Amino acid sequence: MLLEPAEIFGHAGVTILANPLEWLGYAAGATLAVSGMPKYLRNLKYPAQIDHSELSHYALIALGNTTWSVYGVLSGIGPVTLFCTINAIMHAALIVQLLRQRA
Repeated sequence: MLLEPAEIFGHAGVTILANPLEWLGYAAGATLAVSGMPKYLRNLKYPAQIDHSELSHYALIALGNTTWSVYGVLSGIGPVTLFCTINAIMHAALIVQLLRQRA
């Protein structure tokens, strides 16, 4: 008798990454988050070098990622929720940095 993935990975009725497709989602999200990290860190470290026209760009990305995060929560899709939330927070931090520099 073969065990269901939930029987292998789950406990007390909670399934933990029972779907291999979910693993792929986490890998894809992590890859995108890590790929944007150098620019994010550089912009936080050297805010004077950020082009102020990028404010609307960062705002749209933050809004889009926030919307995807809500979608992920409502759909129960963990990778979408986690990595879109991380991305939204990163871009919101850049927006705050830009607005502080303008003041």
